Amino acid sequence: GKYEAPVEIPENPTKNGYTFEGWDKTVPESFPANDETYTAKWIDINQVASVTFSIPAGNVSKNTTITLSCATEGATIYYRTSEKDEFVIYDSNASLAITEETTITAYAICEGMIDSEKTSATYKLYQYTLAFETNAGSEITDSNSYSDGATVNLAFQTTREGYTFAGWYMSADYSGDSVTELTFSQEMEGLDKDSNTVTLSAKWTPISYTVKFDANNENATGTMDAQNFTYDKAANLNKNAFEVENYGFVGWNTKSDGSGTAYLDEAEILNLTTENGAEIVLYAQWQKIDTSIEVTFPSYKDQEKLITYDEESQTFTAKEE
Repeated sequence: GKYEAPVEIPENPTKNGYTFEGWDKTVPESFPANDETYTAKWIDINQVASVTFSIPAGNVSKNTTITLSCATEGATIYYRTSEKDEFVIYDSNASLAITEETTITAYAICEGMIDSEKTSATYKLYQYTLAFETNAGSEITDSNSYSDGATVNLAFQTTREGYTFAGWYMSADYSGDSVTELTFSQEMEGLDKDSNTVTLSAKWTPISYTVKFDANNENATGTMDAQNFTYDKAANLNKNAFEVENYGFVGWNTKSDGSGTAYLDEAEILNLTTENGAEIVLYAQWQKIDTSIEVTFPSYKDQEKLITYDEESQTFTAKEE
């Protein structure tokens, strides 16, 4: 048949002296990608039917319950869950809960008939892995495999320069609340069932810091409030509000003596620190205003000796010859 086309299951075959017990494998509802052979299972008419399991062998969730049954009326089922154990009578009103990898072996007996063949089914808990989307943070890998029903504390740490970690989220858009622990199951949010992997996304909050302005001169007048900044967000410095008589403001510097990083008035700044809550001090830089004046008196000889200038009073005095 064509791949994924519906499978039409044939009528049960017959065989003299035997009863058809089923196919050796579960027949799918649609054709598989490759050829498959399904073989009929037969039991002697005088033999008890094999024990069947309510769920086929394979991966299951923790605490999945398995029930045993036999098609032969009046048959008694015996089973064990470990090769080290003795077979015990199965209580038809009970169920077997799978909490770890378990192999159930069972057979059935009925008076006057041949005992059934032993049949087994192995059940394993689903296994899961964790993946991390750190969103520019430091890389995290987790090589552990987690069984269905296991709970893990999400103490995985990642760092990012200029940011504080704001938690792990099950979705890339950070919807819902952050998660601090996970319990693995087939129904859990964000599970990729093809790989049984859960991917966690790191959320970040940019740090904030404060810039303080120092007039850097004891004779300065004026005040300036501190200014707040956020990492990775460019902003302009506030306009200088300090004044010093006879001095001109020429910018800011991270060092009071001007040996650090210089910034012009109202300069755009970005990321002056990576420390959350840090205080950065910018020092005003001043340049003395040039008050020298050249005066020429053409009617005098030897002018430098006859004319003097008092810088403090800003006055000229002519000496008498």
